[in-house]
Amino acid sequence: MFQAVANAMKAAEVTDADVKRGKAQLKAQVLYAGESADGLLSDLANQAVLLGAARSPASLVADIEAVSTSSVQQALRSFVDSKNKSLASIGSVNKVPYLDEL
Repeated sequence: MFQAVANAMKAAEVTDADVKRGKAQLKAQVLYAGESADGLLSDLANQAVLLGAARSPASLVADIEAVSTSSVQQALRSFVDSKNKSLASIGSVNKVPYLDEL
């Protein structure tokens, strides 16, 4: 299973349609979080803790819109080609390959 996932990632091609769909899903998630006071406050608190500052939903949507297919492809290649990977597993690990085998 691990080897199949690693091979699929190495062979992955990201299309314009994939990026368009991903951007639409992420924008919907960002905007949905801001629909209720609880959701908005929770989102802003998470941003403040994780990023040190909170950003408006409109600002996040603008950043999402700026993502291009080529930047996603470049990020995927950078991850796949990186020599600095790590692997974590829980449960029975006797069938988990060594990281250098992936």
